Amino acid sequence: MSVKNLDTILWTEKYRPNTLDGCILPKRIKTMLEDGVKMNMLFYGTAGIGKTTTAKALCHQFGHNTLYINGSTENSIDTIRTKITDFALNQSILHYDNPIKIVLIDECDGFSQQAWQGMRATVEQYAANTRFILTANYENKIPDPIKSRFQMIDFNFTSEETNEIKKGQILRVIDICKSEGMTIDKMAAVKMIQNYYPDMRSIVNHLQKYYLEGKTNLTESDIKDSTSEFAELYDMIITKDNPLENYKFVMKNYSNCVDEVVASLGNPFMEYIMKSKPNLIGKLPIIAVLNAKYQMNLKNCIDPVIVALANIYELQMEIQK
Repeated sequence: MSVKNLDTILWTEKYRPNTLDGCILPKRIKTMLEDGVKMNMLFYGTAGIGKTTTAKALCHQFGHNTLYINGSTENSIDTIRTKITDFALNQSILHYDNPIKIVLIDECDGFSQQAWQGMRATVEQYAANTRFILTANYENKIPDPIKSRFQMIDFNFTSEETNEIKKGQILRVIDICKSEGMTIDKMAAVKMIQNYYPDMRSIVNHLQKYYLEGKTNLTESDIKDSTSEFAELYDMIITKDNPLENYKFVMKNYSNCVDEVVASLGNPFMEYIMKSKPNLIGKLPIIAVLNAKYQMNLKNCIDPVIVALANIYELQMEIQK
């Protein structure tokens, strides 16, 4: 890999754990997974809590030939009939030492009803050489016949487990900063966790953003809270009406953190309005409705930047009426 690529690689990929020990998990879950993939498993819980990272680390650590499927976009019966079936039937000379294959279906709660019906038979048909790991944000969207075929692993943490995870995230932030030649005060690390927990991906993205801005000695005052961080964007939505200038502003400042932008246009934006723009409190319902729509669109989109821009432009039209 060239020096240029080393400088530009996403830190979320650079620091993605490849083993269970590297995952920030409560002991309850690590104990359940320490022997590897013995059964079909379904990880369910809050978005950003670490389900996909854990599943990928598990597959990597135990050397499984793995097929990754995004259940939000590849959610039809054709995915079951062709992609999964072909994978289960074909042999891999690269994984001869571990004959068990893994089909990892991320965000499986986006599956169609037909796809779920096909899954039931497929899971049983290829049980001799294939295991399935599913991740879902909403356990109630998973059909009962599927749940009965899977070991259910709850990623919704207790308060004690949450404290355990937050401590682990603080240490991870400090370690990443050290690896990148940065320094960070403990209270600055604590504030980052408070702002973005449980989403470690967002935390790491913000660390890289600070680094690229030249902020390599982070103190608590450098870490903005979730509303002030996007204050300029909120001001643009409320007061600016030049579509071209707005487009340039968004692309320059926010095109590399679309997930965080769309998330910020929900509760953080409403908190900002309640605190700083009380004359717009009547707009809170439409903000909530629009953001719920665009968060859902973000899961199924081809171009995430367009989703963020659409959310911003529609908010502008509603708020500036």
